[in-house]
Amino acid sequence: MRLWATLILVLLASGAGAEQTSLIARLQDNDLYERGTNCQGAYYRFSNNQMILFGGDEPQVYSPDITLVQKENSVVVTDHSPGKFTLNSVFAFSGDQKFVTYADFYYDPEPTEQQWRQMDMKVGDAKAEFQAYRDSLKGMPQMEVCPRKHAS
Repeated sequence: MRLWATLILVLLASGAGAEQTSLIARLQDNDLYERGTNCQGAYYRFSNNQMILFGGDEPQVYSPDITLVQKENSVVVTDHSPGKFTLNSVFAFSGDQKFVTYADFYYDPEPTEQQWRQMDMKVGDAKAEFQAYRDSLKGMPQMEVCPRKHAS
């Protein structure tokens, strides 16, 4: 489930207009379940600038300060948690807007080689670990956009 949380964290884009807000509204007005679960079980919700996982004993806030921005048929979730870099997750909507697919995960700004070396001192081969994690997320199953069943 933690991979899903990270996966959901970053749906970003730019622009304005009715079409642009429609995908963001779909995320904010609905819940996301793993595809094939018939909208049952654990789910993610975007509410009050937070991404929250429901499904355990208590809801878990995975990101306490996010923004959603639409670009074309995708939404980028930007995590503004404290630190030098923001994390962005990009999710693409299916043509019928019923499913969301993980598309990308990246830092902004991209760390310099010197910054990667500094991170290496704390966590080992940070750049390789980040790339391996990023690649693993691309194999995640789609999420289904489902009507909300429960109040926040």
